[in-house]
Amino acid sequence: MRGMAIPPEAILLDVISWLLFLKLIQIALWPSLETVLGRYGYPAAYTASVLLFTALSWYLALLGLPVPLAAVPFLVLLAVQAARGCYGRKRWQGMGKWDLIFLLAFVAMAEIRYVNPSIAYAEKFMDHAFLVSLMRTPLVPPLDPWYAGGRLNIYYYLGYWMAGAIGITTDTASSVVFNLAIPTVVGLAVVNLWMVGDLFLPRFRWLPAVVLVLVNPSFVVQAALQVGNALGGEAFSLMDLVWKSTRTIENTITEFPLFSFLWGDPHPHVLAIGIQVFLVFLLGFLFTRWQTLTTRTRGGLALLVALSLGSMPPFNSWDVLVYAPFTLLVIAVCGWQAWRAGQGDAARHALAALVLVPVASVALYLPYYFQMAGSGIQGVFPVPTPSDPVQFLLVNGFFLAVIAVYAARGLRAHPHIAIPAAGGGILLAVAGFPAAGIVAAILLLLPARRDRDYPWWLAAAGLSLLILTEVLYLKDNFGITYYRMNTVFKFSFIAWIMLGTAAMVFIGRFLNGLRLPGRIPKKTSRVLAVIAVVLVLTLPLILQVNFAYNGGTLDGLAFLDAAQPGDAAALVFLSHLGDDEVIVEAVKGDYEYYSRISAFSGIPTLIGWPFHEYMWRGEGSGVMGRVADVKAIYEEPDRRGELARNYGATLLYVGDTERGLYPSMNLSGGGLTPVYDAQGVIIYRFTE
Repeated sequence: MRGMAIPPEAILLDVISWLLFLKLIQIALWPSLETVLGRYGYPAAYTASVLLFTALSWYLALLGLPVPLAAVPFLVLLAVQAARGCYGRKRWQGMGKWDLIFLLAFVAMAEIRYVNPSIAYAEKFMDHAFLVSLMRTPLVPPLDPWYAGGRLNIYYYLGYWMAGAIGITTDTASSVVFNLAIPTVVGLAVVNLWMVGDLFLPRFRWLPAVVLVLVNPSFVVQAALQVGNALGGEAFSLMDLVWKSTRTIENTITEFPLFSFLWGDPHPHVLAIGIQVFLVFLLGFLFTRWQTLTTRTRGGLALLVALSLGSMPPFNSWDVLVYAPFTLLVIAVCGWQAWRAGQGDAARHALAALVLVPVASVALYLPYYFQMAGSGIQGVFPVPTPSDPVQFLLVNGFFLAVIAVYAARGLRAHPHIAIPAAGGGILLAVAGFPAAGIVAAILLLLPARRDRDYPWWLAAAGLSLLILTEVLYLKDNFGITYYRMNTVFKFSFIAWIMLGTAAMVFIGRFLNGLRLPGRIPKKTSRVLAVIAVVLVLTLPLILQVNFAYNGGTLDGLAFLDAAQPGDAAALVFLSHLGDDEVIVEAVKGDYEYYSRISAFSGIPTLIGWPFHEYMWRGEGSGVMGRVADVKAIYEEPDRRGELARNYGATLLYVGDTERGLYPSMNLSGGGLTPVYDAQGVIIYRFTE
């Protein structure tokens, strides 16, 4: 029987159709955005079109309509814009560079996934389970593949929906969509950060995009230790290197974008990066252009901000906790500046935007909020064990150093600011928060700079976030040891984007101020550009960063053919069944080869990864009761039929994993009819 692997030529067609679809919706929206963002309308349309398509497809599914219909408005808009002559030859001049930027970022990331594609470790089972579940049965909220009878209204799932909706529309298999999601997000993020550089830097406009490929100081230290160990005869472990660099602060996670991209989990905080930096750009554009815009363009810009901000809660709710107040702050500062400049209309419009943006943001996905039923956060509490300052600096030290130097250069004109800055830092350190004291001293130095433009505010927001993360934490059900793991994980990731973007702009301005040689000759610049492109496209293939099974494909389930051939063949059979099945399979711990059939097929099972489900659903969800019931279905024939009916189970899966976990398995007593038997796997249908 054939296995799961998708032929290379089919995957190539999937990639081409995926890119063509993204291009189609982008150019359809481009002329409309040009009226608001001017020359940035073309690159901004990449992210805006994806967000609009995601929202439209979500509402269509909410109404019980086919997801691909969300492409129709874009096709209509494309035809209307073409009839109006909006795609004339002159209009395309200079736009090709944005296509090249997106494509290079997409292809480079796709090559990384090509080398390391397997859905085989970390939280990839979970990510693919959610993705394939909604692609198999596109409902709102989607079915929870790990809690039969439940929905994903306990988790922020819109990032999976975005990728899955594109996959449904382009007829791309979920195991390939899994590996195209992050390249798409990276392409969007690079374009958005490049726009930030274009907005604030006359040269070195690419610098903000470097934020996505930087490593933290801990990575450098760990690399040096690994090299030293290798010279001493020990094996060099790349996985150990990247892992330790994100577990630097004790009992927390301090992930940074490059690690996330290499690790390859299309998790919500990763899938939301494109939106995050899109809002960073939009707010930067708003900050610099608000007073010069017309009433109509201010309204359009406010709606774009609302589109980005309003997409954050269902993508990754942690982001909106930071960006909602930051958005309101930026708009308020713009209004205040307009009022001081005597521009009453601009000031009044900013006041209106302070109301319009949050209202429109909430209204965008209003049904989502009524559906949500997760366990949520249990409160905000003071941190009893703050970060060790050395560990903290090994995570954030580079950006803090850049911003500290930027701020300190203002002390020449305003030296008196050094006293309260030092005092504030010392006060927090004495109070037991030394890491927060370091950041506070830098934050209090910032007023020494009188050029308080948007990057200044972005840096101030990032510093404030780090201080709050050191002093307070959001309580969840991770337990006593890892009580602040999620808080540090999610907020430090946001701080990385904020501080990194600001720091790269500051570095760019410093480089612009140096007496560097004049313009590079055009021929030389072209040669350098070609070299850069070649490096971007070849390094992922040369470095071969792979943490699991052999790659050489974008099909994340191809590894099953060799690693688990019985499961691979059975999944082919299961893929032809209807969308009303519920399967019983082995369940034990998280991060192991259990709950794998539901994770790979999207067919709901009684219970998947138990701790994750408990974390999302909280007390009273009966998670461990379901685990016990699964065991009983395999081992207690007299209870099997009743339990299967209670959960609506239709299929029973028996493979090597089940035989190993349930040694007392007893499938006698009737009520089971085998419908599949091959390569050590038997699938039964419940008949009673």
